Amino acid sequence: MAKAPERATPRTTSLSRATPSRASADRAAPARTPDHDGAVIAADDSSGALRRQVLFWLATAVLLALFLYVFSGILLPFVAGMVLAYFLDPVADWLQRLGLSRLMATVVI
Repeated sequence: MAKAPERATPRTTSLSRATPSRASADRAAPARTPDHDGAVIAADDSSGALRRQVLFWLATAVLLALFLYVFSGILLPFVAGMVLAYFLDPVADWLQRLGLSRLMATVVI
């Protein structure tokens, strides 16, 4: 049976290390703490990330409300047409089952 080749270990000198010091490793990665489900979450910068997310969704809601207000006169016929099509689709399906084509079912409705 063939033996797996051995891996050489990296050589280090007193001036350079193969692994970073513990202090630099602590600064590089955010602290991680388990939550109540046992999943690990990042503890650093959570308030800043949450604040940015809240501001993003608040700005999105304001822009959507502004869009709907400005274009409400134009959007009303489109919304009414979509609601009407939604409620009349089962009637068109029923007429198709009776033997009419989709075009004729639409004309009948």
